[in-house]
Amino acid sequence: MFLKFDEDFSDINSRLLCYVYYYETPKDESNGTLTLLQDWLIVNGYVKNVNYPPNEKFKEHFAELAELASKNKTGLWNGYYGNKIKE
Repeated sequence: MFLKFDEDFSDINSRLLCYVYYYETPKDESNGTLTLLQDWLIVNGYVKNVNYPPNEKFKEHFAELAELASKNKTGLWNGYYGNKIKE
């Protein structure tokens, strides 16, 4: 696992802003696939897409993944949480 930074290291609340990469290693191979954790979190509907300018290297990419998760009703977008709030 490793971190990469964009323009700023933190936001106005001193939260660390970085892109987190990790290797997914198949059980039968020694070479892993490099994965951006934010991609996985967004496409699986675990987080909402939020940008903190000037850190916008993946702004359009993340927006596309969020749209895909929303269209597929994945995770946060499956309606469960919206229904719970309305009760």
